[in-house]
Amino acid sequence: MERPESRFVLRTGRVMSRCRCRRGMTLVWTAVTLMVLIGIVGLSIDWAKIALNVHQMQNAADAAALAGAQIVKLHAADARSRAVAFAAANRAENLDVAVDPNPANNPNGEVVLGRWLRQTEVFVPTLVSPNAVRVRVNRPGQAMGAPALAMLFGPIFGVTTVDASRFATAMSQGTTGAGIICLAEDPSTLPGWSNQGTGLLLDGTAEIDLRGTDPVTGEPMLGDIQINGTATVSPWSALRAGGEIWAADIDVVGMTNPVPTDSKWEDIYANPLAPPSVNTGAATVEDPLADLPAPAFGPATIPLDSSGSPYTYTITDATVAAAGGELTLQPGYYPGGISVSKDASRIVLTGGPDAIYVFGGGTDGKSGLVMSGGTLVGHGVMIYISGDPTGAATGTVTKYGKVDVGGKGILDVQSRGDADYLPSLNGADGMAIWQDRDNHNYAKIIGTSDSIISGTLYFPENATEVGGNAQQMGNQLLAAALWVHGKISLGIAYDGRNAVETIQAVIVE
Repeated sequence: MERPESRFVLRTGRVMSRCRCRRGMTLVWTAVTLMVLIGIVGLSIDWAKIALNVHQMQNAADAAALAGAQIVKLHAADARSRAVAFAAANRAENLDVAVDPNPANNPNGEVVLGRWLRQTEVFVPTLVSPNAVRVRVNRPGQAMGAPALAMLFGPIFGVTTVDASRFATAMSQGTTGAGIICLAEDPSTLPGWSNQGTGLLLDGTAEIDLRGTDPVTGEPMLGDIQINGTATVSPWSALRAGGEIWAADIDVVGMTNPVPTDSKWEDIYANPLAPPSVNTGAATVEDPLADLPAPAFGPATIPLDSSGSPYTYTITDATVAAAGGELTLQPGYYPGGISVSKDASRIVLTGGPDAIYVFGGGTDGKSGLVMSGGTLVGHGVMIYISGDPTGAATGTVTKYGKVDVGGKGILDVQSRGDADYLPSLNGADGMAIWQDRDNHNYAKIIGTSDSIISGTLYFPENATEVGGNAQQMGNQLLAAALWVHGKISLGIAYDGRNAVETIQAVIVE
């Protein structure tokens, strides 16, 4: 017979065996749970670290793009290095943010110069007159010192690094310098202007070509168009565009016709691959030459003709013929101005550092710079169209002169700066033709392909009409309002003169 004590011991042994088994399973589950928790906590820490690093990368991209865009329109060559420097002023993962400068301007590079098209919100990489800078901060990046972002707990799971990339695009705001500036806010009040509130009218097959060359770097550049007109109602909006336009930015205070998003602009863009950025509602730009003092003139500055008499009369074809077909003039005030029509008439303006020619309209106001034929040559000169309506300067009332060049008239004019008599192209040095601010006479240059003008054409308070088939019509054109028409390819080879320094920039994406 089995004893009770033995049964008791046997049962107790079975109970203890089950307890040990359960205690071992608990340890396994505890270890698994701890591993999961450690993984979750580790991933959370890694996620927070990467999020912080990415935020730091975005800050660096924003700062670099803004820094480059602040100077890209005036100093494109320096915008790239400035963007690199401002990126490096930021840190991510305790490393200076390094970006590759990308001097070839590869569209996939880390610093890319280009043009931000405001009408379509598209960035177009280009080195020709860029207005925007795009910066990509990559980890791993294309520059030394930009490794992939390190994981802290990721190696536990076999993940040591993670890739990240952030970018920003910033655009330079406003015009820093323009090849064409239409100054009047309300052109409808200008004498002779029949185009209502339109500040710039580009008609038919006419072309505006603002391709020029940077005088410092020798690189090609494009000028801007600035229109201060406030008109918004079609068809006579501030800009009425047809033909074709080569330009970098078109800034219009009012509205354009067609509107910037109209597909008709595709026919207006001379270069569809890098079209101008069209900006309506832009800020007004002040006349960059508004503070330039007008040339002084009076009786003491009237030159003498070959007979020793003052040139108080109008110089005509007969005057030129009497000089043998070519008349050479010296700087000074010509109250009667010029009025020639015969192809055989040739007038030469003697150039030099102080060569300023003031042409008045005579007592009847029918002269000034009036040519329907003949050739006017002036290398290293400024032509100033004025008059003496009070008689204060000469004792005789001289009406304001006018600019009326057409037919077969040829202008071959270089400003003093452009002829290298003076080192500057800005201000008065770079002025080729200037109409007095008090002279509101309508100006007309309907040139031939033989005409060539180097310098600034300045018509601050009068409407101006340009047509014909002229090619090179200066390096800058400032007018109260401008009408371009005909078969003309209006070449304004803008070279950065009379620019306005600006540091305004904004992040656009």
